[in-house]
Order: sequence, then C-alpha cells, then structure tokens
Amino acid sequence: MRTPVSVRTRGGPSLVIHSQAPLRINDIGGWTDTWFARRGAVLNMAVGPPVEVQVRVFPNPGRERDRVLIRADNYGRSFRMNPDRPSTRLHPLLQFCLAAVPPPPRFRIEVRIHSPVPGGISTGTSASVCVALLGALAGLTGRRFSAQPAARLAHRVETEKLGLQSGIQDQMCAARGGICHIRMSRYPEARARNLRLRPEILSGLGRRLVLVYLGKPHCSSDLHQRVISLLREGSPRFEILKRLAELADAACRELERGDLESYGRLMIENNECQ
Repeated sequence: MRTPVSVRTRGGPSLVIHSQAPLRINDIGGWTDTWFARRGAVLNMAVGPPVEVQVRVFPNPGRERDRVLIRADNYGRSFRMNPDRPSTRLHPLLQFCLAAVPPPPRFRIEVRIHSPVPGGISTGTSASVCVALLGALAGLTGRRFSAQPAARLAHRVETEKLGLQSGIQDQMCAARGGICHIRMSRYPEARARNLRLRPEILSGLGRRLVLVYLGKPHCSSDLHQRVISLLREGSPRFEILKRLAELADAACRELERGDLESYGRLMIENNECQ
C-alpha cells in the first residue's frame, strides 16, 4: 500500500487524498492461507498498475447523513451512502470499508475508485480495493496504517462484516507490496517478509511472467466454498494443502538462489495441485 498523499486546493475540495495498492499474482501455496487449512505458507507477487483511490473532502455544514458519494469507475456507477448505516444492496465492499473508517460528520466526501483489471480474475482485486480505500480514509482521520494493521482490517471487512470466504494472503500482498513470503502459524495470525532479489533476477521475472485473462470472471467466495467441500479435513485431498505449503517455501528458496528454471517447475506443480 502506497502512503496516501494529501493535496490542499483552492476553490474546490478542502483536501484531496490519493491512495493505491498493487494487485497480486502467482500465489504459490494459495488455499493454505485459509481458515480450513488452519496453517500454511504462501509466496506471492505484487504487481502494477495498482488499484487507485481518490478522496475529495468538502465541508458538511448541514451535517448531511448521506455524506459519501462513491464513483466506481469500472462499473460506470455513482451513488450516495451513509457510512454510519452501510448496506449490502450496492457495492457492499465499498460501503463496509467506509463504515470501518468513517469520515467525521463535519465532512462530506467524494470517493473515486479505479482498478486496472476487472474483479474476479484471481488477482486479489477486492483486497487491493479494500486496502487502498482504508488507507485513504485513515489519512482523512489523521491515522496512518502500517502494513499489518491495514491487511488485518481489510480481511475483517470481507470475512466478519460481509461474511465472505477469504484467505489472508491477498490483503497482505496489497498492504506490503513486493514479493511476499507469508507463514501462517494459526489462522489468521501470520508473519510475512519481503524477498530481496538481485536486479537481474527481478528483470528475468519481469520478462517471463505474463497475466492472461480469459474473459470470464468468478466469485472468489463461491470458489472458496467449492474448495472447502473438496478439502475437508480427513479427506485424502486435504493432504494437498500440506504439499502446497511446501511448494511455497521451496519457491522462496529457489527465487533467493536465483534459479528461475526451478522456480518455474514449482509454479507448474503448484497449479496442478490447486
């Protein structure tokens, strides 16, 4: 998550806040960061262009309750809402993020959100939107989130407030950036570190990795439910989760060694397991 930038202007909003968060790709060990896995490991990568959020702040002398105007660029839709009474009727993720860090009643705000990719294409878009929006709202209230609290709050919005299925890796990737090795000892508690690779290895990754969108999005929470039904503890398939966690740790070692060929083989095995 990039630190929000505040800009004061004349003749317009009293404050403009910009925030952004990267997308996530190549999650080796994915599914082991979930409640049903209980413990696991993931290696993922943050990439750009990022999700971007702009918050324009105005005085609210009339104390309007519907003091938030949301402009969701990717959907071509704008609507007003009361952050003290979020609804699941329209873009619930955005509404419950605003309820988690509401703007003070003395302000009314315009929130513009843009993602470079559609939602539901396995790049952690909802987590990136959530982290970027929470970061901007925190800047409005004078708070600054470090990576871990931002990731935790974004995860709670999706799982506790909205009742969705979600692992922890997407939020951590969006909040931390870089190439992130996550070790989850007990869901949702985890530690993460960012890999420091040699410049030629980073360049080699950039030349080799390509994201392909096949034009058909999915609902991540629904996909989680299907996986849960297949990977119930005690079933033979549950053992796949242990192998996925091992692959994440092995991929971390190969990247730090600079062995991209071995890393590629681990990517293939990871996809076959998933």
